[in-house]
Amino acid sequence: MSWALYGSFFYVLSQWLLLIILAKLGGPTIVGRYTLALAITAPIVLFSNLQLRAVLASDVQRTFPFSTYVALRIVTSLGALLPICGIAFWVGFTGDQTIVICLIGLAKVIESGSDIAYGAMQKNERMDLVSISKGIRGALAVGSVAAIFYQTKSLIAAVVGLNVAWLVVLVLVDCRNLKGLADVSPKRAARTDFISEVTTGRMVSLCKLSLPLGVVSMLMSCNTALPRYLLAIFHGEAAVGYFSAIVCFTIACTIGPEAFGQAALPRLAKYLVESITKFWHLMGMLILAAVLIGVVGIMTAILEGTDILRVVYQQEFSRYSDLLVMVMVLGMAESICSVLGVGLTAMRRVNSQVSVLIGVVAVTALSGWWLIPQYAMKGAVLSALLGMTVWGVVYGVLLRTPRDIAVHGVGY
Repeated sequence: MSWALYGSFFYVLSQWLLLIILAKLGGPTIVGRYTLALAITAPIVLFSNLQLRAVLASDVQRTFPFSTYVALRIVTSLGALLPICGIAFWVGFTGDQTIVICLIGLAKVIESGSDIAYGAMQKNERMDLVSISKGIRGALAVGSVAAIFYQTKSLIAAVVGLNVAWLVVLVLVDCRNLKGLADVSPKRAARTDFISEVTTGRMVSLCKLSLPLGVVSMLMSCNTALPRYLLAIFHGEAAVGYFSAIVCFTIACTIGPEAFGQAALPRLAKYLVESITKFWHLMGMLILAAVLIGVVGIMTAILEGTDILRVVYQQEFSRYSDLLVMVMVLGMAESICSVLGVGLTAMRRVNSQVSVLIGVVAVTALSGWWLIPQYAMKGAVLSALLGMTVWGVVYGVLLRTPRDIAVHGVGY
């Protein structure tokens, strides 16, 4: 868990530093353009990922070989580029916006390659390898984007540098780290016979198994992105920039619980077979950590919010200190939902998550359409918080609903 926390901290901090750099050097409009591209590409990429990392990490019965996961990830990731580029060209964005969206989509596809490698490392409880890779990836991303944007003032050039940095890490770090792991053969995975994977039915079977998880990821991402879409429609790129920059402070609440949850996922899956008491004990610790970290974040925002925003971004951001408090409440709710979702994933109860998240997205969309035109960024936070509240309550009920988990073949 310590390694998971270190890796997640440095990687998420690097993504936050990217926004800080863009805010200081380019202003809220550049931040808005970058984060809007992330919001557009994320649902598509997360759906295509099918949460294969979680499936691989929790595949304690070794149902599928590593090469099958690699084959499916390559097919779905490359397939994700088509709708991303289609949306960028056909929705009516400007030329710069279109190029940035396509480049961000490519970066996310490269990142998905590292993600499947992390799944193999996580399954073997080698979170140290994951952490080191994330640290290197984050440092190279920040360095390349900062240097290129400072010299060129071009967001397009900076995102090209981001793509190159992540590709270097995938090839030179992640592929090498796979060597020596149990049940993993990087050379065999690299020579994956796609025809064999399809004809044997393994890739198709894995896709069917993981499809509900992909839908869950897409719905979760849509729920996060919806307030940004509506802000862009009603208030423009600058409002998206302010909102996205401030919402990044939810990292302070979510990074710990999310890292702990990912590290605990294989252990939770084992406890469901070995000891239900240990399962609930570990879940209780994860939820308690989420609540305590959230309370600290809220109190910090109340006491020091104005100074924090001024120092981290610019003076003009400090007028939104009251928004920061609301954002920290949202962060605590998000981290609790994340922990509950890990528990349901360990139970392999995913179909029920899909129906819940459809309702959550509907709540966020309807409340955002009502609140954001009048209350702008505060309305965006309130709509997200309403959706997150529904999400947490229903997930909690599902997690406590009795179900026969003693049978080894519990499915999705």
